[in-house]
Amino acid sequence: MEGNVVNSKMGWMALILVTLSSFIIALDSTFMNVAISNLVLDLNTTVSFIQIIITVYALTMASLMLLGGKMQDVMGRKKLSFGVLLSTVLELQLQL
Repeated sequence: MEGNVVNSKMGWMALILVTLSSFIIALDSTFMNVAISNLVLDLNTTVSFIQIIITVYALTMASLMLLGGKMQDVMGRKKLSFGVLLSTVLELQLQL
């Protein structure tokens, strides 16, 4: 019975980490979309090019989340969960 409780706690922790990571990706994309006009002026480029860059960034971050999940399955959750938590906290500090 205790094994189920431990797995349940790890499941909730994984869900929280994935949800928080998804939130950070959405927050980053929102900040970049708000700054499109400034980016166009500063970089002397077009809006469509900046939108492509934002899309590539979001897809890259989503791909890395999937890769991180696979790495956790292979290497073990305890080793990688601390790294994911640390990077999430650091990213939140950069955003705020």
